[in-house]
Amino acid sequence: MKKISSVILAVLLAFSSIFCVNIAFADENASTLTKELKLNGAWSEEYDSKITDGATWFKFHIDYQGKFKLQMKTYDALDVKLYNSEFSKTYFTTVIKEFNDTKTKTKSESVVLNPGDYYVRVEANGKYALNASFGLNSYVNPEAVEIGKVYSGLSTDDDGSYWYKIDLKNKGKYTLSLTSSGIATAEVYNSDMSKSLDVIYIFSSSDLAKTSTKDIDLDKGTYLVKIVSTKEYRFSFSNYVCSHIYNVTTTAPTYFAGGYNTYVCAKCGYSYKTKGKPKKILKTPKIYSLKGGKKKITVSNSNNKSATGYQIKVSTSKKFTKKTTKTVKVTSSKTTVKKLKKSKKYYVKVRAYKTKNSKTVYSKWSKVKSIKTK
Repeated sequence: MKKISSVILAVLLAFSSIFCVNIAFADENASTLTKELKLNGAWSEEYDSKITDGATWFKFHIDYQGKFKLQMKTYDALDVKLYNSEFSKTYFTTVIKEFNDTKTKTKSESVVLNPGDYYVRVEANGKYALNASFGLNSYVNPEAVEIGKVYSGLSTDDDGSYWYKIDLKNKGKYTLSLTSSGIATAEVYNSDMSKSLDVIYIFSSSDLAKTSTKDIDLDKGTYLVKIVSTKEYRFSFSNYVCSHIYNVTTTAPTYFAGGYNTYVCAKCGYSYKTKGKPKKILKTPKIYSLKGGKKKITVSNSNNKSATGYQIKVSTSKKFTKKTTKTVKVTSSKTTVKKLKKSKKYYVKVRAYKTKNSKTVYSKWSKVKSIKTK
């Protein structure tokens, strides 16, 4: 048992070491040893290979810029790389390591390619199959875009372009972003190409990438974006997120409501409010003097210029019960309450009030004082 385990481990280590080698150059005879890779979206025949067989090469050619997609499946192990015709660039490396598995393992890769010849290098241990497809990109066959996702593209040919399609479910503001180290444009069209809605530009004469963004108001619907770039680019279409610059207005408190601060973004119009100072409180009046007369009482209290008037309660009960209490409203700080009982002790209290737009607020009641009528 230990001997079997040692053998399996040795095979694993050997295969792993082969896959981990960073291939600095391609096989010089690759162009003569290649098999044709059909771009028909169908699975190829099953190939059977061993580690000791070395790499198998596949070749394909495309006439237009578009998206190349390669699906790979195997029961065992697979190492797949995509090269340009000069073998100077590797577009992707995919590794599947599943020794003696009973289930098929499938992976896929997608990449935008320019016109030209390309080579696929496959190292395998066991049976595998490939499924390759290529989609010609144009305004009638654009690449679908997800909101907020970043897409990378190659430089477009002279007088060439790459097209994206965006389906917006809601009316709103969106942000178009384009990054490139060359000269590039991103232009937005309506769905039937009858109108150019907006465009952003990048002019870079160095290897340093520059980014240009633009906020666009769009209705619900489908839109096309045309990218032209002399170098590789990154593109995204996302929901608008404003870097707010606020103008602040402070509303002072009143006797009816507290104050608040209003923040309005100068860029997008978004606004919100925060609490300010608490509402003002009417000052409690003081009773300066009480004078008892014949069935009447004259009340003098402190004057409050902010008040509309005063409410005065006089009662034969300290508890100011409803049956024993008389209430009057006056606008003067000195008033006489009449039609009281003769030679009776009355308790008196006063509060200020203010009225505006059918709303009334009151101060607290003053301290209670008493006086006897004549």
